[in-house]
Amino acid sequence: MAIIIGILGILQMLGGVLAFLAAQSAIHEILGAVGFGLGTLCMGQAVIITRLIAPKASEPFIRTSSNKIINPKDEPAGGLDTSRISLP
Repeated sequence: MAIIIGILGILQMLGGVLAFLAAQSAIHEILGAVGFGLGTLCMGQAVIITRLIAPKASEPFIRTSSNKIINPKDEPAGGLDTSRISLP
């Protein structure tokens, strides 16, 4: 989804630049500037979606079914007991 929104943002920015360059009146220049600005907002939204979806390497904690947060590094040498883990 983020990729599609990013591509659409790039296309909108490109359309805004082309509209601005081919403008024959002030209203067309405004249209080009607004198109470019909304394209940048669309690109920003794609970046935000990407960062929200991506797993965070700095937070290796796992939430169990009893809402207890565990750190896999604190588990015994035998490994993580996966019977307590519930996926969202």
